Amino acid sequence: MKDKYGSEHIAFDWGGVLSDRPLMWFLADNLSFCGIKVSIISWCGPNDAVRSQEGKDRLAESGIPWSNIIGFDQYGSEDGIIVPADAPRFDYMVGIGKVRKMREIGATAIFDDNPWVVRAVQDSGLQALQVIR
Repeated sequence: MKDKYGSEHIAFDWGGVLSDRPLMWFLADNLSFCGIKVSIISWCGPNDAVRSQEGKDRLAESGIPWSNIIGFDQYGSEDGIIVPADAPRFDYMVGIGKVRKMREIGATAIFDDNPWVVRAVQDSGLQALQVIR
């Protein structure tokens, strides 16, 4: 799980993972304490908690030194992407969007609660761990 600079870098989803799970905050904090870069990568609608002042305040209160907080609302081109027949297109493409963001920042693993996002990340060759809803 090393990024292109040789250090560990792990991402977390916000909604359903960090938003309401104290254990995940504890994990992110301890990973950071151990020198691992920790980022948030989350699909965001216009009123999403990551973009709201309340969400920003909550992230600041955590005291976790986030390397990146990335909220995105477009997953990019679908050119060359083969969505599995059994996958909901939107969820899988959100996963592809997260893969693109992970590659931009050098994260090689993500904790996410959406099984289709997890599958898209794993299909891309990166690591994803599903947090059970």
